[in-house]
Amino acid sequence: MFDLLSSCTQPCSRPQPHNRVHTAPTRLDIQPNENSVSRPPIRARSVHQLMTEPSDSRVQLGLRPAQASSSGAQQGLQPAQASSSRVQQGLQPGQVSNSRVQQGLHPTQASSSRVQQGLQPGQPSEKQINDLKAELEIWQNDESVSGDKKNASERILLAYKIPGAAGLKLDNLNLSALPSAIRMLPHIKTLDLTGNRLNTLPIEAIQLPQLESLIVAANEIETIPSEIGNMSNLKTLILRLNKIQELPSTFVAISQLEVLDLSHNQLKSLPLNFGDLDKINRLDIYRNPSLDSLPLSIAQIPGITDLDITVTSIPENLRDSILKACEAERYAKELEGIDTKVNLWKTMASKKYTFDISDLDMENKRQIYDWLRRLERTSDFKNCQIKLARTVCSMMDDLVKPQNSTFKKSFFNELTVNLERCEDRAAMTLNTLYTTWKLECHSSGSEPETLNIIAGLAKTLTLREAVADTITAMKRAGANMGESVQIFLYCES
Repeated sequence: MFDLLSSCTQPCSRPQPHNRVHTAPTRLDIQPNENSVSRPPIRARSVHQLMTEPSDSRVQLGLRPAQASSSGAQQGLQPAQASSSRVQQGLQPGQVSNSRVQQGLHPTQASSSRVQQGLQPGQPSEKQINDLKAELEIWQNDESVSGDKKNASERILLAYKIPGAAGLKLDNLNLSALPSAIRMLPHIKTLDLTGNRLNTLPIEAIQLPQLESLIVAANEIETIPSEIGNMSNLKTLILRLNKIQELPSTFVAISQLEVLDLSHNQLKSLPLNFGDLDKINRLDIYRNPSLDSLPLSIAQIPGITDLDITVTSIPENLRDSILKACEAERYAKELEGIDTKVNLWKTMASKKYTFDISDLDMENKRQIYDWLRRLERTSDFKNCQIKLARTVCSMMDDLVKPQNSTFKKSFFNELTVNLERCEDRAAMTLNTLYTTWKLECHSSGSEPETLNIIAGLAKTLTLREAVADTITAMKRAGANMGESVQIFLYCES
C-alpha cells in the first residue's frame, strides 16, 4: 500500500527624493581702486555653502534661490541652466563638480553640512521644509479652494518630514482641490482622498510617479483626465460613489491595474478595449443604472471570477457568458504550463515514461494540473519526491490507455470531489486513487493479490479509526482541535 497518511500532518489551507543640482553663481573678481566705494569684507563660506546658499550679491539683489541673477541673465541662462564655469569644467547637468569629488562624496552622499545638521538620507533640510510651508500657505490663502486646508497642510508636512513615508491620508477634509505642493512627495505609494469635494481626478495625484494605490471614493468626480494612462505603477484604483459617466480611452493604459472599483457611479459604457487591463482580478461595476452592456474584450481578462451587476441594465446572460469566457482564459493559461508540469514529474521520477495526455479534454487536463500543483506543496513531495513521482506517473501512464476506461472514470470522479475541498486532501486523494488503480489496472484477479490490496486498505481504515479515537478523547478533554489532517480523518471515519 502506498501510504502517505502518516507524513501529511500540516494544517489545511482554504481554497528618494529628487536630487537638485545647484549652480553656483558666477563670481566676478573686482580689483579695488582709489575711486571705489569701500565694501564690507566678504564672509568666508565653505565650498558646499557656495553651491547651496545664495551669495551676498544675490541676497543684496533680493533674488530667490532658484531665480537667475542679472549675470546669469546676461549670459542668457535659464534658472536651472549650467553656467559657463560648469561648462568650462565639462560638466553635464546633474554631474558632480570637482569640489564634491575633492571632498570624496558620491553623487547621492550627504555633504558635511547635512551631517552637521544631523540629517538622515532622504530627510528634508530646514530650508526645504520652509519652502514647502510657504507653498502650502499660498494654497491655504487661495479663496477659490474650499475645505479644511489647514489640516491637509499639516498632514502633507508630516508625510514630507518622515523619510520613506509610503502613504498620505487626506480623507474627509471636504477639499475641492489639492495643492500643487503635493508633487514634493514623489515617494508616496498610497493616497487616500475619500470624502472630499473633488469634481475631477486631481492631476496632482496622477503625476505622483510611484503611486500604487489611489482611493478617491465618495467625492463629486465627473471627469477623469486622459493623463491617467501615465500611471504605470498603479495597482488599485477606488472610484466608487462619484458621478463618473465615462472613462477616457487612455484608461486602458494603466497596465498594472489589479483592483478597480467603479460602483455607485453614472457610467453608460466602458471602453471597447477594456480587455487590455488583463491584470485585473477584481472589477466592481454595480449600481450604475445606465450601464446596459459590457465590451466583449472583458472576456479576455482571466482574473475576473465574478461580476456583480446589481442595479445595472446589463443582461444576466451576457454577464454569465463573459464569466465563462474568463474562466476559459484561466484554464488556457493553466494549460499552457500543463505539459511543462507533467514533464517535470516525469523527470523527477528518473524513469522513462512515454504517456501523452493531449487527448484528454480541457477540464480533465485542468484537474490534473491542479492536483499536481497541490501535491507539490505536500510534505510527501518534499520528503520522497522520486517515489511519489513514479507512483503518479505510473498511474497517468495507465490513465490514458483505452482499455482502462473504468479506472479513468473513477480517477476523475475522485479528483472532482476532492479538488473542491482543502488542499491537504491532495495526498488523501492519492491514497484512494492508488487503491483503485491497483485493483483495476494491476490486479491479476487472483485471490492472494486481491487480499493483499484489501489488507493494505484495511490498515488505512484501522489507522483512521485509531486517529478518530484519539481525537474523541482530546475533544472530551477540551483540547483545541484546529484544522488538520487528523480532523479530516476523524470526519472521514
